[in-house]
Amino acid sequence: MNRTPIKRKGGSRFPKRRDRRYMIWLLEKLKLGARCDGECGRPAEHRAHLIPKGSGGDDRLNVALLCGRCHERQEKRVQAYIDETGNDLFWKAARWDNLYTHETGRAPR
Repeated sequence: MNRTPIKRKGGSRFPKRRDRRYMIWLLEKLKLGARCDGECGRPAEHRAHLIPKGSGGDDRLNVALLCGRCHERQEKRVQAYIDETGNDLFWKAARWDNLYTHETGRAPR
């Protein structure tokens, strides 16, 4: 019997790994002028999942805020981007998660 989760319309095959409140909180940080977690420091434009949602990537501890240029450079090649730039996006994603936990008291599930 195939136990592969079914992909849902407009979302991941792993719906229990979604954290809507966290993603809304990150969107607010974008609107308030967060800087890119990439190497450039430009204004961030995207909430980028480092491990794609379709591959089982969570929202928590897996999302960096990136400008358009850095988002294109890391898309589907996160480890190569980290190796090229020396910029650990997973560490920066964890920093956002820690800030969220501190501000809201909501720890990752």
